Amino acid sequence: MRGIQPSAGAWRLALAAALGLVASTAALAQELSVYVLQGQLTRASQNITSLGAELMGDRVNLYTGALEFQHGDISLPGNSALPVALGRRHTVGRDPIVQGEFGDWDLDVPHIRGVFPTARGWKTMNGSTARCSNYGPQADFILSGTAFWYAEEFWQGNHMAIPGAGSQELLLRSYANTLMPSDGQNYPVVTRDNWQLRCLPSVANGPGEGFVALAPDGTQYRFDWMVTRTQPWLRDPG
Repeated sequence: MRGIQPSAGAWRLALAAALGLVASTAALAQELSVYVLQGQLTRASQNITSLGAELMGDRVNLYTGALEFQHGDISLPGNSALPVALGRRHTVGRDPIVQGEFGDWDLDVPHIRGVFPTARGWKTMNGSTARCSNYGPQADFILSGTAFWYAEEFWQGNHMAIPGAGSQELLLRSYANTLMPSDGQNYPVVTRDNWQLRCLPSVANGPGEGFVALAPDGTQYRFDWMVTRTQPWLRDPG
């Protein structure tokens, strides 16, 4: 069966239509403005997606049983893998005396935390502020010769929290653990998820060492600002 062959004029017409379509597409791409892109971002946040295990922003620590709620307030597109965002988190069951930046909500920012006696602060076992290079557990605390507290009664380790990566306990590097970056720096502190921490000679707002945490993907977090806040009182009937 013989098909119908298009004429040369028809080929030219089809080619011209195809070129016109390409030109129209290019013109449309050039006409996209910031307002069009903003509208696309707005509509994207309204799309229906599947529900996951953290439907209400809740997260359960399967090790301690603690329940937290996390909420993102600001999120902007950036030009790197680091998120340009600001959020907050609420820990269920926290004592009302412990106030955060938003009442019983805290800013969800990278931080290292621990509980220490007010009169002593974060110091090493021998009383120095080499809290990184001489990392270790806290010493027992004696208050003016009248009260004695074992360290395990008020200190449960130091923890690093990173938004999106959870909380990890800071651990003293074992001599058997020789896996560390080849940048010539010393990393005396590690975590179970292979984060490595090196020391800063001082923090920006006081004496004592700070930390630089290196994530497995190479991202660095700098901890050099010391903040304190009240914790619930401890009472000993003895």
